[in-house]
Amino acid sequence: MKYLTPTALLCIGALLFGFPAVQGKGLGERRTVLDDRKIGTFENAPPMPAPVKLALVGRSKVRVFLRVRGLQKEPATFILRGEPEHGTAKLLPQISREWAEVEYTPPQEREITSDSFKFVVSNSRGTSSESIAVISIKDIGPRLETPHHLNFGILQTGQSREMPLEIRNSGDTVAAGSLSVTGEWSFAEGSQTYEIEPGQTATFPLLFSPKSTGSMEGEIRFSSGTTRSVFLLAKVEDWIEATPDPILLRVTHPPMRAATLILTNQTDLREWIQFESEPALAHPYGVWIESRQTILVPITTASLTPVEQIGKLTLRGSQNRHRFLLWRTSALGPALGGLSNLQRIWVAAHGKALTVWNEGGRTGKWTVQTSDPFKFSLPNESPSNAAEFTLAPGEALSLHVTAPTKPLPKQDGTLQIHPLLGGGTTQSIKLTVRKPLLPDPFRESSPASTPQRGTAAVSLKDLAAPTPNPSPLPEAPYFPPSILDRKRKKDSTTAPSLDLNILKNIRNAFMPGIVANNIFVSHLTAHSVRLTIPPPSDVSPNQISALIRSSEITANEQIKMVWTPLKDLTIKTTKLGQVVLDLDGLTPDSTVGILIAGPSLEGGRRVVLNQLDLKTPAQVFWLSPHRPWVWILGAFVGFVALQSFRNRRFRR
Repeated sequence: MKYLTPTALLCIGALLFGFPAVQGKGLGERRTVLDDRKIGTFENAPPMPAPVKLALVGRSKVRVFLRVRGLQKEPATFILRGEPEHGTAKLLPQISREWAEVEYTPPQEREITSDSFKFVVSNSRGTSSESIAVISIKDIGPRLETPHHLNFGILQTGQSREMPLEIRNSGDTVAAGSLSVTGEWSFAEGSQTYEIEPGQTATFPLLFSPKSTGSMEGEIRFSSGTTRSVFLLAKVEDWIEATPDPILLRVTHPPMRAATLILTNQTDLREWIQFESEPALAHPYGVWIESRQTILVPITTASLTPVEQIGKLTLRGSQNRHRFLLWRTSALGPALGGLSNLQRIWVAAHGKALTVWNEGGRTGKWTVQTSDPFKFSLPNESPSNAAEFTLAPGEALSLHVTAPTKPLPKQDGTLQIHPLLGGGTTQSIKLTVRKPLLPDPFRESSPASTPQRGTAAVSLKDLAAPTPNPSPLPEAPYFPPSILDRKRKKDSTTAPSLDLNILKNIRNAFMPGIVANNIFVSHLTAHSVRLTIPPPSDVSPNQISALIRSSEITANEQIKMVWTPLKDLTIKTTKLGQVVLDLDGLTPDSTVGILIAGPSLEGGRRVVLNQLDLKTPAQVFWLSPHRPWVWILGAFVGFVALQSFRNRRFRR
């Protein structure tokens, strides 16, 4: 301590108290320098361009987007530095503060598969370093555009029909290859190879010469240019169309076995049809049938043996043409007739009479029940809710169904008929006292009239009555159940009803529509549909009209079918001669019957070209995902949310 002089102590104190101050000042200056460096690096630096990588398919002009990274506080200007190595680039007027567009034209030399160009971006803080836009080029190659299918329509045996197949090359190279076809189709000129330049179209005549009858299908396949096939459709009919086949003879009331044969002349000449049956049946010796005419021929037999019989019916025509049909008698066991296609009964104030009979070959026993407050009564019996009855072959029975009228029943009832002897299923029929709705007429049965032995054939054309006002078509003629059952079977094959779910699945999968009854149905909505029909013979497009089926209740409580012309109808013709009908004004979520008619004939009749039933979909709710504006609104909301998220992210 003796060595520590006052001067030394002052120096030590200055060092102890002065060094922290000097050190603190130095740290503060250093912190200030770092802050300035940070500001100069991230806030005062020039904008940074984002990398650009583009893959082109084809050699057409495209627009390349250039942008900067991050959120800019002031507009950025893009500048091209030189031309691309092979193609050309043109900077378009800039309309955004953060991105620009460049119109790039790729080179046409197919050996060049890559290209690039340089650009910079600048603002008040400076200019960025050069950035390179890298572009890869890939050619499209051959691309063939073909129709989905070709429909050759309805032909007769011995006929041939030719249709053109048009193929277009929408690619950028020559499409070369060969064609192959399946089925009874062939190429008219024998050429099965093609070589189509880009943007050109080639036509190949396709010939269809059927050797058998029925629905025909084929396919055209391509060796290159596409993996898609062209489907071929056609229907071949014999010179005479005869249904049903086999013919089933059922027991009728009075007791005898009977059936009805439906004949349609598919030729252009008047035909004499001669009948021969083995074993022998009761039928006309022969009938005249006009061209395109349909007639009903009654066939009966007095045999009521319970043993099943099987035979052959031969139809002979001109030019040594013939056709064979099989016939057989009804089942050995009992079968209740009079209930075919019966779904509901409207019980009026005076009740409803229902006639049933045993159309089988043996005696049967059935039980019948009704639900309250509906009752029924058998002949010479009081009304009840349950009873049993026995019927011999051909024997008939009348059921009289009644219901209280005051007060009216609040709910519908049921009528059930259950077999006790022999086979069969329980028949359940709804009972109601309310009037039926017009779009869905109730179907009711009535006793079958017995065709007399040896009577002449009945023509559908002769049964048609003159057209009542305001309906432009004659009222549908009455057919007994034995005839109506077979007619409905025929209609079910020629005029099918399209289910909405099946049509929707097919349309969503790969097809724009579906072919039904030789009509291509497409663009089906709740109120409209588009129908494409083959070129009608001897009928011009301006003579075609479409009619919608409806029904009404007459004064005597009968249901009458009415066909009303459709006003909202647009008719167009394709290059192939097909007629396109755009129908508007349909009823949503309902089965709509559509009849396509030609010019009017004498007596109010019309030429019927085709007929089918459609099931229209329900009306789509305005917020349904099927509405396009729902997706547009969703995309706009998503875009706004994304921009808001980006702004919050960069502000942090």
